[in-house]
Amino acid sequence: MTSTNWHIIAAQYPPFHGGVSDYTGLVAEDLAKHGQSVNVWTSQREGEHEVSPGAEKSRNFPIVHRVVPSWKSPKDLQRLSSLLNEFPGPRTLLIQHTPQIWGSAGVNLRFPSWVESRSRAGDRIVLMVHEAAYPFSLFDRPTRWPLHAIHVHILRKLLKSSDQVYVSCEAFQKFIQRHDPRPDRLCSLLPVPSNIPFENNQQAVAELRTKLVPSSEMLIGSFAQFGHLMPQEFYEIVARLLSGSKDRHFLLIGPRGDAVAEKIAQQYPLLRDRLITTGRLEASSLSIHLQACDLMIQLYGDGPSTRRGTLMACASHGKAIITGDGHLADRMWANERCVFLCPNNKVEEIVNAAEIVLADSDLRKNLESRAKQVYDRRLALDHTIQTLISDAS
Repeated sequence: MTSTNWHIIAAQYPPFHGGVSDYTGLVAEDLAKHGQSVNVWTSQREGEHEVSPGAEKSRNFPIVHRVVPSWKSPKDLQRLSSLLNEFPGPRTLLIQHTPQIWGSAGVNLRFPSWVESRSRAGDRIVLMVHEAAYPFSLFDRPTRWPLHAIHVHILRKLLKSSDQVYVSCEAFQKFIQRHDPRPDRLCSLLPVPSNIPFENNQQAVAELRTKLVPSSEMLIGSFAQFGHLMPQEFYEIVARLLSGSKDRHFLLIGPRGDAVAEKIAQQYPLLRDRLITTGRLEASSLSIHLQACDLMIQLYGDGPSTRRGTLMACASHGKAIITGDGHLADRMWANERCVFLCPNNKVEEIVNAAEIVLADSDLRKNLESRAKQVYDRRLALDHTIQTLISDAS
C-alpha cells in the first residue's frame, strides 16, 4: 500500500467537542493505523501543548500540531506555511471545511487565499466539505442575507485550489457542481461515519433497561443536541406517542434534553414521569443507551443525510429509525429502505409511522437489520479510509 504524506488542516480536533472535531480525529487515527504518514494542524487554545514539527512520531498514530492561534491572522498562516515547508514533499493537505469553523463569523477570506498559496507552492489540496454554505432565506434576518453569497465566494476559491473534492451528503454534490470552476470534475460523496463505537456489553444494556422501564414496556428514544434547531413538531410527537399508551417511556439522549422534557411536561403534566433525560454522555454509555431503545425518532428540518452524526450513530447500532423527508435528504435512505421515511416531519405522519412500527415486531427487526447492513456496507469509517487512500495513490 502506497503511503501518502497527509497533512490534515482542521480548526477543531479532539478533545474539542463537535462533529468536525470528532470526524477529524477518527480519520486521522485510522489513516495512521493503515500505515499512512499523518500530521494534523489545528487550533492552539489556552492550556493546550504545542507539538513541534520535529517531534518523534509514535508508531501508527498521527502527530497533532496545535499551532494556529487564529486562522484569519496573516502572521499565523505564514508561520503555518513555514512549519509545513519543513516536511518533505509531496504533501497532501486534507482540509476539513465548514465556513463558520475558520472564525470571523464565517467570513474569513484570508484562509482560502492561504490555501491558494499552498496550491501554488506545489501541495496537493484535498477538500472535504462538511457544510457548503449558510442557506439563503428571505425569512431569515436581513443581516444574515449576505452570508450565503460570502460563503459561496469562499467555497469557489477553495474549489479552484483543490485537486480532489469530497462532500458529506448527496445534496452538496449538486451544490458543488453548480459553483465549481471546474464543472466537469467529479465531486465524490464521503459520508460522515458514526463517532460512537458499539459497546458490546449486553449485560449493561439489560441492566439499563431494567433501571429505565419495566420489562413489558417500550422505550422510544431520540439522540440529538436538542438545541434551537429541533423541529417544533418534535414536542407534540413525543407527547402524542406517550399519550397513546401507558406502556411507553421516552428517552432523550444528549445535551439539553432536560429543557425539552420540561417543555413537554408543562403542557402535559401526566407525562412527566415517563420522560427520561441523559444529558451529555461518554461514548461507551451513549452506545449502551442507544442499544436499550426499541425505536428511534430522528427528526431533521432538512431531512436525513449522511452528514448527520446522530443518524449515523443510530444506523451503526442497528436501530429501527423513523424520520421525515426534507430538501437535503439523501435518496439512499429511501432506496435502501433502511429507515421508515415519512414524506415530511408532520406530527400525524410521524406518530402514525411510530404506531405501525411499535405494533409490528417483525417490521422493527427488519428495519434494525437493514440499518446495520447498509451502514456496514456503505457508510462505515473503513469506506472513508479506503476511499482517501485509493484516490491519493
